[in-house]
Amino acid sequence: MIRFDARQYGYRMPAEWETMDTTWLGWPILEGREDLWGSHYLRVCREFALVAQTVARYQRCVVSAHHSQADAARELLGNRVEVLAVAAEDNWLRDCGPIFLLGERGQLGAAAFRFNCWGEKY
Repeated sequence: MIRFDARQYGYRMPAEWETMDTTWLGWPILEGREDLWGSHYLRVCREFALVAQTVARYQRCVVSAHHSQADAARELLGNRVEVLAVAAEDNWLRDCGPIFLLGERGQLGAAAFRFNCWGEKY
C-alpha cells in the first residue's frame, strides 16, 4: 500500500461546509445493470438530466458518463452541463471518483483511489 500525505505538498481536503464551485455527478450506467434499470432506464436518465440541469443553474456541473453513453448524456443534458466521457464502471462517484484537494495558493489537485467494491465483496 502506498501512503501519501497531501499536506507535505501543500494540499488539503476542503471541509464540506466550504464554498464549492463545481458539482460532479456520474451518469447512470446501463451496461451490466440492465436488470437494475429494466425498462425504466430512459426515464431515469431524463430525471437525472433534470437534476443536473437544476444544479447547473447555480454552479458549474460536470457529469462523467461512460464513453458509450456520453453522446446520449450530452443530448439530454444540453449545453449548460459539461459531459466528460470516461471509462467508468459505476456512476457512484463517491466510490470511484477523485477527491478534490486545494493547494496553499488555491491550485486544484486530486487524489485518486482504486475502488475495491466494498472490500472486494462484489
